[in-house]
Amino acid sequence: MVFLLLYLSLWDWQIQQVASWTLRLLGIVCCLTAISSSHQVSFWVFLIIWLANQFVTKQNRFIGLADIDVFCCLGMVLGLLNVTWVLLIASCLAIIVQLAMDRHQLAFLPFLSVGFLVVILTM
Repeated sequence: MVFLLLYLSLWDWQIQQVASWTLRLLGIVCCLTAISSSHQVSFWVFLIIWLANQFVTKQNRFIGLADIDVFCCLGMVLGLLNVTWVLLIASCLAIIVQLAMDRHQLAFLPFLSVGFLVVILTM
């Protein structure tokens, strides 16, 4: 799962798009990982959001649909509290990088991946 996240992050950072098959593969891996987890309610909530997001049209979005997919997949695996920490870490890092680079658009998946790694390593 970590290697798939890193692959998605590199791809997103370079062209700000990811292949849909990689997102579906991440979803399957996260579902299989999360089935045995202790936070079953969070699993079902994030699974429903992830499945609904697969059918949403991709027009005029402020946040990329891949960001939502990855966030939901991480929520299935980590649970609500830990995925909130991932989002906080990722957002803070993205703000710092955006201010340093003075860019108007940033790929957010690399920051979600870093937040995920920080939370996993501190669990």
